[in-house]
Amino acid sequence: MSTPGRHRAPKARKVRLSKVPAVALVATIALTGVVAVAGHASNAASQTQTAASVTKHVDSTALKNQTSHKANAAKQSAKISIAKAKTQSKLAAKATAKARAHAKAVRAFKVRAHIKAVAAFKARKAAAKAKSRANLRAATKSKASVSAYVSLRSRSTSTVATRSRTISRLRGQVASLKSQLRKPESIGKSAVAIADNYRGVPYRRGGASPRGFDCSGYTQYVYSKLGISLPRVAAAQSQSAVPVRRSYAKPGDLVFYHSGSGYVYHVGIYAGGGQVWHAPFSGRAVEKVRISTRNVTFGRVSKSAAQNALAIKLAKKTAKLAHLIHNK
Repeated sequence: MSTPGRHRAPKARKVRLSKVPAVALVATIALTGVVAVAGHASNAASQTQTAASVTKHVDSTALKNQTSHKANAAKQSAKISIAKAKTQSKLAAKATAKARAHAKAVRAFKVRAHIKAVAAFKARKAAAKAKSRANLRAATKSKASVSAYVSLRSRSTSTVATRSRTISRLRGQVASLKSQLRKPESIGKSAVAIADNYRGVPYRRGGASPRGFDCSGYTQYVYSKLGISLPRVAAAQSQSAVPVRRSYAKPGDLVFYHSGSGYVYHVGIYAGGGQVWHAPFSGRAVEKVRISTRNVTFGRVSKSAAQNALAIKLAKKTAKLAHLIHNK
């Protein structure tokens, strides 16, 4: 088997021993040895050169392989680095997304918690306001009830006191009316007492009330307080009264002023002692004065009219008193 790059050794020639002499044989052998040694040397050099070439080729191949391996290793390392970088980038992206999601969840939780806290605060505030209003209403109601109770008690007390005073007053009035019925002359004294209450009321033409009196309006009003009805004008009152002589005149009798022709133009209430209560004329007021003229006559309210008036008044007062006493 031939090796590329090696020189082929020369083939030994076949020598026929029988025909070649011994010296020639030895020389031939020696020459063959030299040639063999030279061939071996040449073959060794060739082998050495071939080995060197192979070594160089192997070294070159190894270097190339090493370089290629390093390049592959670098590529692999780069790929691994890129893969690691991608993995780290993905992990970082995931971590960032997770952090963002966590932050978003935390913000949402905080927002919900804040909204819930605000709602709870508003609810507590509304409940406190409602409670305050309820307490205020209860206090107002309690105060109103207490006020109503106090007012009711006050009205009740006032009513009881007023009722007691009214009963007492009615009893006095009933007793007075009974006395007047037994003694008709007491009517005149009562008329004088009433007439005195309106001293100073101004004269007013056609007046028949405490806002203003004329003469006949004054006498009519005073006797109406006794339950006795008199005509409106002086002349008519003169005709309805029972004539009384001046020497027998008593307090409460009517005093009629006459003109020269006998016409009654003025009237007053006799106060006794030659004095009269009357509403004089415009610009003056109700007063008690001395009778300054002789041209006067006296008249007395009829006994029957006075007694009828007293009886009616007594019946009304008695009924009212009985009602108050029996309806406590």
